[in-house]
Order: sequence, then C-alpha cells, then structure tokens
Amino acid sequence: MAPVSTTAHIQNIFNALERLEDFQYSSIQLHTFYKNTTPIKSSVKSRSSAYQVFRTENKGNKDIPKWSDIKNDPIQLSKYQNTAISLNLTRGFTDEDPKIINKHKSQQRKLTIQAAIDFEKQKKNTSHTFDDIDINKDGVITREEFDNFNLNKPISIQPKQVVDETETVVDETETVVDETETVVEETETVVDETETVVEETETVVEESETVIEETETVIEETETVIEETETVIEETETVVEETETVVEETEKVVEEKPLYTGKNNSSALSNFKQWILNENELPFNSKIPNSDMKEYKDKYDFDKNKYLLVDECPWFEFIQNNMSIQ
Repeated sequence: MAPVSTTAHIQNIFNALERLEDFQYSSIQLHTFYKNTTPIKSSVKSRSSAYQVFRTENKGNKDIPKWSDIKNDPIQLSKYQNTAISLNLTRGFTDEDPKIINKHKSQQRKLTIQAAIDFEKQKKNTSHTFDDIDINKDGVITREEFDNFNLNKPISIQPKQVVDETETVVDETETVVDETETVVEETETVVDETETVVEETETVVEESETVIEETETVIEETETVIEETETVIEETETVVEETETVVEETEKVVEEKPLYTGKNNSSALSNFKQWILNENELPFNSKIPNSDMKEYKDKYDFDKNKYLLVDECPWFEFIQNNMSIQ
C-alpha cells in the first residue's frame, strides 16, 4: 500500500472541516485560501560529511590531495570528521548516526501504530448504554449529549473489521518502512561509490591535465627546434648559394685565364717574363727582346735567388695565379 500523498491529506482535512456543524467555510473556500497562501520554504541545510568538508576546503586548489590518501591518514580524516560534526551541530543536526536515528523513528512509529491497534481492540468489546449517553443523568438525552457521544464513540460501526484493516495497514506500513530503510542504505552505498568514482575521475582529470601540459611543453620545444632548424636551413641555403656563386665566378675566371704555352711555369724567369708582359699590357706568351729583357731585369732588380721572397718579388707564382696551365 502506497503512502497517502500530501494532496490527499489536505483534501481529507478540508472535507472533515466542511462537515462540522458550526464551521463556516466550504472545502472549495479552504482550497482557495490554501492556494493564496505562500508556504515558507525551509532554509535548513543538509547534513555535511567529512568528504564534503574536504572538497570545500580544497575548492580551486590545483594540487588537491587524493581523498583515498586522506582516508588512510587517521589524523587528517579525524580533522575533517570533527569539522563536519561541528558544522552539523551548527545547522541543528545531532552528532548521532542518521541511520540509527531513522531506525529509532521507525520503531517509534511501529509502537504508536500498535498502541492504536490495541486501543481499537479494547473499544470493540465496549457496549454503550442509555446512561452512557445521558451524561446529565436526568433521564433525557439532549442534542448536545447525543453529539458529544457521537464524537467520542468508535469511528466504525464494525470495530473488528476496522481493527483487521488497521492491522493490515500496519503490516503494509512496516513493509514499506523496511523497504524504505533498505533503499536508504542502498542509496548511501551508491553515494559512497559515486564519491569514489568522482575521486578517481578527478585523479584521472588531474593526470590528463598534467600530460596535456607536458605535451604542450614538448610541442612548444619542438616548434622552437623546428624554427631554429628552418633558420639553419635558410642560412645553409644562403651559404650554398654564395658558394655556388663563388664557384661560378671561379670557373668563369678560370675560363677567362690565358693559357701559358711556355715551359717550366714554376721558374723565377718564366714568372718574371709573364709579369713584365702583363705590366706593360703586352700579350701573354709573347717574346721580349734580349736587350729589353736586360733593362727590365736591371730596373726591377731581378735575382732568381731571391724569387722565394714574396715581398721583394711581385711576380712570385704569377703564372699559377693568373694563367691556366695544361
């Protein structure tokens, strides 16, 4: 049997009030009053736990420790548990275990219902006489005495049936209570498992963020290396281009060098002779008269023994540097 809803409770109360003889409002009017009344919302906060205190304390902290490590540390765990107890006392909760409190309330409900059953059983065996109704003992039952008797007499004309139905309701209520307690326990287990999953998920997220940061660092370093490599490549290409230009110019110069057709291109006299021709803008390999050659030797103080002195012989290796040799 499902529990009676709040709406059904309200309707039953309004119907009972409407049936009272001196009550001036109908159930429709009562519903209108009820709809125009703004219920006051409760501002009572829910119970806190050690884990909730831990999460609140470390909110926004990137280096948050793992809850599993806290639970394995008796000192740290005790600190958060004591804080949660203090917070619950401030909010009006007791420091008792909610499971024990709920079980106590369930037992109290069972005792109350059982007392009602016992009361109904006692009433079914009660017989009412004329004197029971004649409160004034004047031999006349007035309207007031009759109404008072009806208000105080058993609700049902068939008390045994009422008791049986009440016992059935009690049994069903106890079953609902037991099932509710089981659901509460299972819900608390699910909550604990959910908190564990949340902790593990947060750990994975933190590790993933660390990997992402390290990956981004590697990417940045790789991009830097790539940029530096590209710079080196550009510089290398520039050097290659310059080298190719030098090679081309060298080849061009080599191709433009006149061919030496004489003999012994390394002798002092041969280099002196070609140097004299170049100085006087005469064709290379041309002949110089002996008389002119003697004058040139005297003029430039030619001495084959001083040929290796570069500073004194500007014609040193002239043929090798300025002419091509077969």
